[in-house]
Amino acid sequence: MVRNTYEGLLDDWKVRLIRQRARRRRFRGQDLEEAVQQAALAVCNCRYDEARSNGAAESTVLTAIVDHQLFSIRRAQSRRAQHLER
Repeated sequence: MVRNTYEGLLDDWKVRLIRQRARRRRFRGQDLEEAVQQAALAVCNCRYDEARSNGAAESTVLTAIVDHQLFSIRRAQSRRAQHLER
């Protein structure tokens, strides 16, 4: 299995955060890499602004974004499985 690299796009700590949160949501194997890729895109689109953060640290904001993205992926998988059962 080849891991995607995000050099120049994301800091290493952000990629580690995404992988850690995805593993906690029980993404494994190929699903893990796909989830990390989708969450990385969401993180790339995020522009942290300390003035508008209401005191939240950048890591807190990114954790919320990643968790929301991973939840959305799981929900889509569940809906797809229910659709196929029908």
